[in-house]
Amino acid sequence: MNNNKLIIGSYPPNGVGNPYIELFYNPLSCHDFEKHPTVNFLDKNFDASLDDMDIIHFHWLSSYYNISNLRYTFTNALSLINAFRKIKKHNKKLIFTCHNLMPHESTSKIADYLVRFAIMRYADLVVVHSNSAKQKIKKLFFRSKNILNIYHGNYIKTYPNLISPETAREKFGITPNEKVFLFFGAIRPYKGLENLIRAFKSKKIQNTKLLIAGKPISKEYQQEIFNIIEGDPNIICDLKFIEDEDVQNYFNAADICVFPFDRILTSGSLLLALSFGLPAIIPNVKSISEYASSDVAITFDQANLAESLEIAHHKLRKNWADRKTVLDWVKQFDWDKSAQSFSDAIRNLYKK
Repeated sequence: MNNNKLIIGSYPPNGVGNPYIELFYNPLSCHDFEKHPTVNFLDKNFDASLDDMDIIHFHWLSSYYNISNLRYTFTNALSLINAFRKIKKHNKKLIFTCHNLMPHESTSKIADYLVRFAIMRYADLVVVHSNSAKQKIKKLFFRSKNILNIYHGNYIKTYPNLISPETAREKFGITPNEKVFLFFGAIRPYKGLENLIRAFKSKKIQNTKLLIAGKPISKEYQQEIFNIIEGDPNIICDLKFIEDEDVQNYFNAADICVFPFDRILTSGSLLLALSFGLPAIIPNVKSISEYASSDVAITFDQANLAESLEIAHHKLRKNWADRKTVLDWVKQFDWDKSAQSFSDAIRNLYKK
């Protein structure tokens, strides 16, 4: 701690394809935090690098140990746990933001739990993005002290947003009188896209389209998706990585975004949809519903997803949740507020 300025290192150091890391740390510079480059914990210079920082902040953990080989998964997991120990031995503050209770894809659930149980023991502060996450951490990892809830910030002005809804729809051949359900983001089994497709097809709602945008985790899974779609002309697929400048096309072409997840703790993609002024259909999960009132979202249980699509279509026809209403709502989730709360919590650690 030098002249009241705190040097913080982030794992990962940046967000590939996800602006979260930059959006989280940039406002902290106004609170005398300086983000410092980090060294991989397997690097021989890791120990020496700790001398340059006051705080080590971990986010997503599984990429540091979770590989297809079970033996190396455990080896790397133990090395990561040892890195936590070294950080504490160097008298540095260890912070962990718990974005997910457990990884969505896993080589070993035992390794996953050991790593998270360890960091819950070593961390000076655990950050979560919902109040309900606190209770889940207490139940699963037996930790109840020094857990800070700071709400995930919005993505307003993070991505280009210049295209009109009319022009965006033209790109996909969507007519003005059609209502469009959007599924957006990396396509993985846990996100429930198969259930959404089946629900959409079962109802055959007149003058509707389902727009699917994102890159599948594998070619095999992509084929599974195509097999379920069965060439339905009302389902539009753009199965690829979506570049930042193209994100606007999908959200401006759509009327509502659907999140058919069956398990989730935090959803940056929900904040993204709301930041483009789109209302949402969300699972009946407390950690998600904290971000969306009934003015901007419809909740569903897995058994009634199809009925929720019908309800949404009916409400949209009555001009429910226009873009201005949604944007006004999501503005409360502010990165500057998060930075202030995070800064206060960190500085309180130094007073103890």
